[in-house]
Amino acid sequence: RFDQVVLFISSYGDGDCAEGAQHFKKHLERLEGSGSVTLRFAMFGLGDSGYPKFNHTAKSMFKTLSNLGAVSLLEPAYRDASSS
Repeated sequence: RFDQVVLFISSYGDGDCAEGAQHFKKHLERLEGSGSVTLRFAMFGLGDSGYPKFNHTAKSMFKTLSNLGAVSLLEPAYRDASSS
């Protein structure tokens, strides 16, 4: 069990969840409305602003974690694959 984590969450296409993060995302969705988490975290999202839902997965997970009571250590950072 961890009390502090740094999350690197990538999305592809129009903000779709990468395969490696799908289990974690589903776990968070199950926790919604049924409890809270005691976690401190930092979020780093990887996406492509060429799509309307830029970094949707990371933004969604950040919101879910915050709603569950997790505390963000830093403002989330979002990296754009389209920028150089």
